Amino acid sequence: MSKHRIATIVCVILLGGGITLLAAPTREEAEVAKYAGTLKSGTTKEKVSALKELGRLGRINVSLTKAAVPDIVKALDDKDPKVRAEAAHTLGAIDPEDKATVVSKLVKMLKDEKDLVVKEGAALGLGAMGSAAKDALGPLRDAQKAADKKDAKTYQAAIMSITGKTK
Repeated sequence: MSKHRIATIVCVILLGGGITLLAAPTREEAEVAKYAGTLKSGTTKEKVSALKELGRLGRINVSLTKAAVPDIVKALDDKDPKVRAEAAHTLGAIDPEDKATVVSKLVKMLKDEKDLVVKEGAALGLGAMGSAAKDALGPLRDAQKAADKKDAKTYQAAIMSITGKTK
């Protein structure tokens, strides 16, 4: 067998193995799947923790959390306000593809929710989206005006993040 033929066979074997390695899920992808599963059946504490981890992973690599976005969106309707608030914040942090729909959902939460923690979670999510959430500026300003001084800071921070202005 010639050296060239042996080199070709070795390359094929290495490339084949490399392709197999690329197809195997990474540790982070496995974590995303685990956390997405927790959103379907976990306790409130587990769901909030899973959402925080999904947000962390999404900030590391946006493509990691794409598959979990539908589960995070469903968490916006969870019965527990802490889960809804964290889901809103997480959605903003992971840079979802359909930004207009997410902004619309978060604005609706900002307007309709009675629970302050959910409203603040929506504001944090909108702020994390930056200029993509410019349609939320009016509702954020309304929420800021209606809030007490301490809570108004959350809305102000979101507005500043969206506009890029410091005041």
